[in-house]
Amino acid sequence: MIHIKGYLNLIVLGPLLTTIFAFLLGITFVLGNFGSINIWHSLLFLIVALLMHMFTNVTDNLEDYKKAVKHSAHGFIENTRVKGLSITKATRLDIALAILIAVLGIYLVFITTYWLLLIGLWGFGVAFFYSAGNHSLSTTRFGDFASGFTMGIGITFACILINVPLNEINLGLLITAIIASGLTIFSITNMVLANNICDEQDDIDLHRMTIVARIGKDNALKLYAAYYVLMYVSIVVSVIFQWLPWTMLLVLISIPKVWNNTKIFFKKQVKTETFGLTVQNINWFLTLTTIALVIYAAILYI
Repeated sequence: MIHIKGYLNLIVLGPLLTTIFAFLLGITFVLGNFGSINIWHSLLFLIVALLMHMFTNVTDNLEDYKKAVKHSAHGFIENTRVKGLSITKATRLDIALAILIAVLGIYLVFITTYWLLLIGLWGFGVAFFYSAGNHSLSTTRFGDFASGFTMGIGITFACILINVPLNEINLGLLITAIIASGLTIFSITNMVLANNICDEQDDIDLHRMTIVARIGKDNALKLYAAYYVLMYVSIVVSVIFQWLPWTMLLVLISIPKVWNNTKIFFKKQVKTETFGLTVQNINWFLTLTTIALVIYAAILYI
């Protein structure tokens, strides 16, 4: 019998919104700078990116379970997302996702550009090494930013490669893309960081030396706030220099909500109670970015 709920729980659908968020910002950047996109290429890439995120989640949950068993962290084992599924079935799902990513990814590279293969290998490599092995990225001080940077800028770069002629792509464009991607880079990094702040004791029990374990919870919270400041600065700078369309200023509407959520999170870091505040922030950014994209596209095409 196939346990659909068990598989969905292992895949973790909620965080997939961050991939959609990064994709929408990448598309907004391309539209703002070049005025058009290839819809088929873009949708196919979105599917591959979502599958890669699922692969990362499944691998991460499998590795968490294995480490919990290894260190006899029974209380943690009971709360892992592998509970209720056999390791064999969970591993088969992970392998199936990897194969599907490879097939669709190679096809996308074939119909667009071989440069996309470098982005794909980078993303797949980070996705795999984020969780796998005894010294995975998620257990180091680099895990948070590696995740945010890869999703934030990697997806934007891919959106450029599948929609823009190679002769129009240069170093200057890629540098501006990095700055313009600050919205996704820092907000996604903060979601991973908030998760690690809430999981501080579990990570210590599992010998995961995340940045929170390295610099302490108080400094991690300061870094959390600093990332949001840098995120908003990147939006304003990108609009001023016309790297993003002016409609992206709509994201600034989220400042009061993010400020309030951050103050609450500073007071209490309990996963079941306050981690959702960071997810709320992401939802705000996603919603406002979508509205900004729709408005700009309407102005562009109507």
